[in-house]
Amino acid sequence: MNNPVLYVNAAKGIQDFILKTDKLKEMIGGSEIIEQLPIRLLPDVLEALKLKEDTDYHFIVKAAGGSSILFNNEENAPRLAEIWPLLCDIYAPGLQMVQAVAPITDNNLADALNAAEKNLRTSRNLLSTDLPQAGPLARRCYRTGLAASEIRHEQPVDPLTARKLAVYNSAGIGLLEKIYPDPETRAASGIKQIDKHEWLFDLNDIGGEGSYLALIHADANGLGGVRMQFCNQLANQPLSDGIKHLRAFSTAVETATIKALREALAPILKRAQEAAGRDGGSPLYPVRPIVCAGDDLTIIMEAGQALTFTRNYLRAFERESETIFDNQEFDGLLRKGLTACAGITYMKRKFPFSMAYELCESLCSFSKKAVNRKASALSFFRITTSSVQDYLYIYEHDLTVADTILTMAPYRLHGNGGATVDNLLALAEVMRLLPKGSFRNLVSCLMEGRNAALPAFRRLCDVTTAAKREALKQALEKFTANAAEHIYKHSTTKTESPIFDALEVLRVHDFS
Repeated sequence: MNNPVLYVNAAKGIQDFILKTDKLKEMIGGSEIIEQLPIRLLPDVLEALKLKEDTDYHFIVKAAGGSSILFNNEENAPRLAEIWPLLCDIYAPGLQMVQAVAPITDNNLADALNAAEKNLRTSRNLLSTDLPQAGPLARRCYRTGLAASEIRHEQPVDPLTARKLAVYNSAGIGLLEKIYPDPETRAASGIKQIDKHEWLFDLNDIGGEGSYLALIHADANGLGGVRMQFCNQLANQPLSDGIKHLRAFSTAVETATIKALREALAPILKRAQEAAGRDGGSPLYPVRPIVCAGDDLTIIMEAGQALTFTRNYLRAFERESETIFDNQEFDGLLRKGLTACAGITYMKRKFPFSMAYELCESLCSFSKKAVNRKASALSFFRITTSSVQDYLYIYEHDLTVADTILTMAPYRLHGNGGATVDNLLALAEVMRLLPKGSFRNLVSCLMEGRNAALPAFRRLCDVTTAAKREALKQALEKFTANAAEHIYKHSTTKTESPIFDALEVLRVHDFS
């Protein structure tokens, strides 16, 4: 039988797989494993099955942790589906893989993609377990609690940790090579060659014991819907054209992500190079990409540059996606750029990364819902406790006090007024010139209510100079449009204030 079928696979819980450790080297190793799955392992498996690309199958999407393949013969897809989860468990211990096979009828690739995505969503919601289960007498890794498979430096190590370290030690630069693939690109960013030891690989290299890290997650708004709309427009086209356009679409999205990441990283790399030049040594870039696949970006960096990096990334992603889609040969099917949202978690380096990522992802989701997935925006939160809930819980229970919401998140990328990233940075810049203690007292008064906060704000203004007082009021009015009560923005449903968030920016942001 020669009926074509669509095969789709995707890793489940990629970020949890990578971040389920407190050692950055292991995170990097996990990231490299995810990168290698569709690029190295999958082609080798297909070759072992004696299948040839462009003859027996065609890659449609080949992104980190997942892929979409069109098989010309429906008998070949089940052959791969039977062995792929087992091979992935050997290659990436503990990583869960979901997959789906959908027939292509009447050359309608869009219907097959819709069916496959529906099956994947169902599979993702199914509970799974790691087999075989370790017995009660099994020795376990002290840090993870998982059953140990070997002893390293007199310490029991589980299979996942051992695999991550092996991949990091063997190379550990696959994602960096993806971002800076050729000498010309590296030279444009001042990188002579990729040395993994010049990129953050030990969290102790960032600041002191009490300093903050930033974990950032960003992805495009409504990309799944855009992709399905794009696929539906391909329904009446020949199958070969549909494959070509879908390849171009996925390539365009990832290219926009990579180019935006390069642009946003450029000031950070330059700053590290200048510091190294003054000291006469090699640079140490205080940043490490963890995931860069399709429209998804997860990255760790020093806290001081995280807010401007995220703003610059979102801005560049909008521009690059519009430019790339406009220049791709889509035959007029798609002539529109994308927007994206992001979440930033500020954390101490000993805080559990998996918990921090859950908060980071919820910050990103909060931003998306607040702007109806129609604009680029970001939200952030600084962790000060030993555990943390998702951001919606924090917003409703911790940041909503008395009659006021102590945040105006999400902060949009664009807008002449209101809650934008640039306005927040400008407000923090003005507040930096005034005593922080006065603003900490003002936040305490905000928690008590308007009757305490308004007199506290008037007292703050009374003891400062006229120029600083006017600058502060103007910066606040850009948020609140309230010349009578500068610290409050009133609407029909809520009252908000930007003071707390601006004070949080002062705690972590590097204004130099």
